[in-house]
Amino acid sequence: MARTIRNKTVTTKTKRLAAKERKEKFSKRRINPHAFRPRTKIDKEARHYQKTEKFFVSNAAFKRCIVDIIKKLGRKRDKAASKVRPEALKALQTAAEASTSDVLSDANEVTLHAKRKTLILPDLYLAICMREYDLSVLQQFKPSH
Repeated sequence: MARTIRNKTVTTKTKRLAAKERKEKFSKRRINPHAFRPRTKIDKEARHYQKTEKFFVSNAAFKRCIVDIIKKLGRKRDKAASKVRPEALKALQTAAEASTSDVLSDANEVTLHAKRKTLILPDLYLAICMREYDLSVLQQFKPSH
């Protein structure tokens, strides 16, 4: 069924063609054929970091942090307090990163439970509070000697 508008006959076919031309006119962006699909790069990085045994924090930065904490807790003028054996430093860093990774995975579970994809600060606080609550409950059942 055709209609006449200002001496032009318009059909549904011509309407579709006009809409298609408008769409092509406004969507002339170039698509990079070598671009990664969404989440592909993130998954690739996650698999890479799961396979490696390197630390996320550099050894020098972690050592400076530990030495600073030791100086604040101990005597400031004692040079022996600033010396930490490499094995002890590696053990501390392994434990610290494992603990951090566990808290972040718990926070991610909280985020997913809230049906969100983005981790926000209250999720992290809730994960830390849940961990502290678990520790306090376990200490009640600690056998006394």
